[in-house]
Amino acid sequence: MSFNRQPIQWMALVWVMMFSLPVSADLDSEIGFQMRVFTEDSPQANADVTGALRYKLEYFTEWNDGADSFEFIPWVIWDSEDEERRSADIQDMAWIHVADEWELRTGIRKVFWGVVESQHRVDIINQTHFTMNPNGEEKLGQPMINLSSVRDWGIIDVYLLVGHRERILPGEGDRLQFTSIPVEWDDAVYEAGGEENRVDFAVRWQHSYGDWEWALSHFSGTSRDPILGDVVAIDQSTGRPSHIRPLYNTIDQTGLELQYIWEGWIFKGELISNSGFDVDRYTAGTFGFEYTQVGIFDTNMDFGYIAEYSGDDRGDRALSTAEHDVFLGGRLSFNDADSSEVVMGVNLDLETDEQLYVLEASKRVAESVKIIVDAFIVTGSANPPAFGERDPEYKTASFSKDDYLQVEAVYYF
Repeated sequence: MSFNRQPIQWMALVWVMMFSLPVSADLDSEIGFQMRVFTEDSPQANADVTGALRYKLEYFTEWNDGADSFEFIPWVIWDSEDEERRSADIQDMAWIHVADEWELRTGIRKVFWGVVESQHRVDIINQTHFTMNPNGEEKLGQPMINLSSVRDWGIIDVYLLVGHRERILPGEGDRLQFTSIPVEWDDAVYEAGGEENRVDFAVRWQHSYGDWEWALSHFSGTSRDPILGDVVAIDQSTGRPSHIRPLYNTIDQTGLELQYIWEGWIFKGELISNSGFDVDRYTAGTFGFEYTQVGIFDTNMDFGYIAEYSGDDRGDRALSTAEHDVFLGGRLSFNDADSSEVVMGVNLDLETDEQLYVLEASKRVAESVKIIVDAFIVTGSANPPAFGERDPEYKTASFSKDDYLQVEAVYYF
């Protein structure tokens, strides 16, 4: 199920399928032109300015009085520098059948779990496409069968996940490297005997009562997070690994989501208990609040204050960058006809003083054109390791020379 190696061929197939589908359906497309500007020179002589062109199609049709529907959302991106960012994928291609108390969704889909802003602890169904955005929110489509039942006591979802998608990360010599040691991403190692063909299982129950909302979930299968620890070869002159491979463990993860709404306040949290890595079991969570101030400065604008704490009892052994961190941010909504919005924040490591700043802003500048601005800045490490080297304590130091500003113009048609 790897589509990212032949983007041109897959995009040609997408167009063939599009023109063979019923014309009475809803059909939308968007094309985006991106430019990334890195503010510092890379010691590995990577480009300081990169460009990319992306395209996404959204197709939807229904029949049988709305009881049956079909959705199809493919995309393709072509980057001027990073070969791993020259990719294509099918985000959604599924048949959905709706009955009185249940729905059956079959095909390739994107599913999101979670309520907090800074760390999506429980979100485990889809694989991350890191080269699209280092915030980890861009995902690959996952083949599945999903049965959802709506009852008085809540909504229960059962998933059979067919096959494992490997994470897409920057190619050797490109920006945003996790380690200075070359990683053979195409030669992944699996703990499970079925490797990438294993069928995983997940279940989730969600319910609400008054101002409370909650969800319980469990996942059993191959982890979406790779461990960079399988040594392929040793450099005889230094005794250090010269090449490594990603390792995907078999895990069991139980998750809890909580959210409480009180006037302008939203209190929320996510907690997971996970087994299957190099520890018997670990617990990690993110908890915080968001408060919205309506009509700031006597205007139509709203501002949301966000504060969250993240912890992981593995400490330095955690795969996530947020094992003892605080996130402070805000969301400015202009409430104008152009749907203008700015989301900004900083993730603070309480032990190393590392600071990860992020910014996402968008504004429609014409009826069919939107401008999107993203910023990614890492700073503040007191004694960071050398650029490109991975240190279990300084988890963001390898990105310290990769601060960038990205501007994208998107045309909708």
